Amino acid sequence: TILLDQLRAAVGEAIAKKQSLSARYGGLCQSRDRAIDRARELSVAIDKLRQTTHNLSRGAFLALATAAEVRDFDARAAAEHDRLDKLYDQAIDTEKRISSPSPLPSSPQRRNEDTWQADLASTASAGSSAGLQQPQGEGTPGGGGG
Repeated sequence: TILLDQLRAAVGEAIAKKQSLSARYGGLCQSRDRAIDRARELSVAIDKLRQTTHNLSRGAFLALATAAEVRDFDARAAAEHDRLDKLYDQAIDTEKRISSPSPLPSSPQRRNEDTWQADLASTASAGSSAGLQQPQGEGTPGGGGG
């Protein structure tokens, strides 16, 4: 009877652990699905932003009057392009990593995902505060010196 009691206790513990792991796995699957959806949303938004930035850049470029303004604008446009490329690459890498089948993530993986989300948030806020702005002043469209 002692052996039977031990066996019952072990089965009870195994069932409780299975239920706990099933609940945890369900939560992780939901988190993964949300992350995949968010990565896709970000990818679409970045593509739209690239097109919008291109159109705005062309209009702003035509309004530049001096060679110095053209160089300054080019430097800002290149920096913004690099920032968008990095953000896009992060979104794609995360989508690939999240969508690949894997066992339950370990703590270091969760920390990496949290770090990526924090990096993404800081990059996005930096981009909105340092966006491309059309130079102030009067100039003739298309009139660049140089």
